[in-house]
Amino acid sequence: MTLTFQDVINADLSPLLDVSETWRKMGDRFGELKDDYTTHVPRALDNGNWQGEAFGAHQGSSRATSFEYSAARRKRMPSPGS
Repeated sequence: MTLTFQDVINADLSPLLDVSETWRKMGDRFGELKDDYTTHVPRALDNGNWQGEAFGAHQGSSRATSFEYSAARRKRMPSPGS
């Protein structure tokens, strides 16, 4: 099927608004997850009982996870009209 100018002009773009709002909320949720992660996970592990290679490996992956949550939050799309 060939796309015509009339098809473009008459296209219903309202689903895109719904998707963009959902995308924005997802970014906000990643921010909440990052806050929860950085607040609760280190506290649970900082009791001194976990040591050695596993603890060291976790430290590296923990920094990466925190960075990824932050990056996901920053990548969110602005709300329509902003």
